[in-house]
Amino acid sequence: MDFVRRHILTLACGILFQPLAWSANISTNPTNFYGVNYDYTNVRFYSPTGESGVSADLVGSGLKIDFNGFASQSSGTNQVIDFSTGNLGLNMSSKLPSTIGRLDIKSDGTFYIAAPNYSTGSAGFNVTVPFNLTLTGVNGNPFLASPPTVGLSLKVDYTYSSTTAPYSASTYVDSPNPEFSSGSWTANWSGDVAALFPTVFTSPTMKVTEISLAITPNVTVWSQNGTASAYLTDIILQPIPEPSALSLLGFGGLALFFARRLRR
Repeated sequence: MDFVRRHILTLACGILFQPLAWSANISTNPTNFYGVNYDYTNVRFYSPTGESGVSADLVGSGLKIDFNGFASQSSGTNQVIDFSTGNLGLNMSSKLPSTIGRLDIKSDGTFYIAAPNYSTGSAGFNVTVPFNLTLTGVNGNPFLASPPTVGLSLKVDYTYSSTTAPYSASTYVDSPNPEFSSGSWTANWSGDVAALFPTVFTSPTMKVTEISLAITPNVTVWSQNGTASAYLTDIILQPIPEPSALSLLGFGGLALFFARRLRR
């Protein structure tokens, strides 16, 4: 019964006393964020194209990374291409009985492209958010063998919102007639982490408790006799525990209830 009580207390504290969000700048110097059920350690960011102004904070059980000034911009009479990229790395670990059952990754940003009334005017943009996920911990223990890694990518969708006519719902515009397009983009990935490593998880008792992530957002714009700009706003990481871990609170509560009844 003491075992059940300890787990109930751990889960209850995680639910009732979520940590206050605090923000820290992220650079090549690793930063750690310690939460109730999940820790994010060795969080670092490097941009070979000089992007900076990156900060992060805990939001509930997840981690939100804000990008201030991560942008690509292009304009001029000649063909101009601008490219921005960055490398975000971190370790995510759970505190038992919590696990990393599923993982949700979301990213978003905005864009504006314009091709004025020139015979050769054009503008466009492209966004990709690939990432590597490495399995580093199972059932609270480090993965002692060579950690397996999978390469994945967020699916990018676009929302077009412009009042400028003539308006084009597109990631590319061109002349001779003037065209404009603007709006926002979102990129998402959600999946069962254990299912990514079928040769490792051969038993239902094996649970993911630590992973390593390397996320590389890329924002590219180009124009000729036009204008293009695209921005990365944030990346949000949200671990979701196994249903069995979530149910411990309910079963534990029932166990305590019956235990108290038996003492009477």
